[in-house]
Amino acid sequence: MLYYKYKEFVTVTVKHSYYHDNLSRDFTFTPFPSTAALLNGFGLIPRVVDGSLVLYQQQEKNDVPVQPIDKITDLFFTVRVTSDILNITKSFKPGKYWLSNLNDDGSTSSLLTVKPQLSEEDTIPDYGKQKTILYFKKGTIKEIKVKKIFPHVGLQDIETYTINAFSVEQEIKMTEPGLYYIEKDLKSTKMILHDELESMGDFWAVLHLQLKPDDPPKELKLELVLKPLVKKWQYFVLEPKNRPLTFNPANLAFNYSKGTSRYPVGIIFSLITPVNDQHILKKQIEALKEDNKIKDVHVFESNLDIELVDGSSPVIEIKKAPGGGAEVLAKNISVPTRAMKETKIIYKL
Repeated sequence: MLYYKYKEFVTVTVKHSYYHDNLSRDFTFTPFPSTAALLNGFGLIPRVVDGSLVLYQQQEKNDVPVQPIDKITDLFFTVRVTSDILNITKSFKPGKYWLSNLNDDGSTSSLLTVKPQLSEEDTIPDYGKQKTILYFKKGTIKEIKVKKIFPHVGLQDIETYTINAFSVEQEIKMTEPGLYYIEKDLKSTKMILHDELESMGDFWAVLHLQLKPDDPPKELKLELVLKPLVKKWQYFVLEPKNRPLTFNPANLAFNYSKGTSRYPVGIIFSLITPVNDQHILKKQIEALKEDNKIKDVHVFESNLDIELVDGSSPVIEIKKAPGGGAEVLAKNISVPTRAMKETKIIYKL
């Protein structure tokens, strides 16, 4: 009787410093149909385990793969977001990304991005089928070169098109799917060409894994590191008209304590007055003042950019301190959360 076991062969982990264990569980991974067929042929089973994509390899008792990787193999997955993690992640327009363990020089690495963290260099402005048409204005393009990264050798020219002066389009046809560099008169852009991509539905990124026969037999651990979004916190303190006494907003004080949280020490909130170029802030204040029950709006801003983290929150109080007093007006003020698109809190006294 044959005996097989399945062992972790490739693991793709997404990291984000919001979490205490630095691991994000906010994404799903779906293989393209052709990739699913390749995985089956190589005895690889894809699973999402605790937020990570894991490819399990079918092996015999002596840890020998039933079907070893005997040729350079390209695997493609769509990556989708399942939570509000992008609210606290530094993202870049247009919001489509190419994540790959294949570097520009043809080598492979454990990092899936160009830089140590996801950056603008990983964005993809366009994608389409392997047979596609490039459009341009008449007389603006003389030559189009198509380039692709090849294992071990890096970026190479694979096709050159001489453009007629009266042309406004050029058809290109690539036999292999993947990331291509489209160079129009020395101006280069990236483009994903894959016949199956349009049928995969909406996606946040395309994950490309290149496996080679000379890969080490040990488990491949690959990482995508998301860059946290850090911003100043703002509190819009609303002073109602029905308050029996008025007070000088300069006497309002925010007391901040990190407590048992992972937040930094030394955060100070100061009263700010919008300057001429802060049109958005002015409009937000004016919109709040349209409520006929609101007398005034006072904005307090943190002295530092703050990264949102999980776990307990810092403790914030608002005090009224005329003449050195310390009357507590509000305790345990809410702090921004990852579900919020802006790090702004509106609080009515």
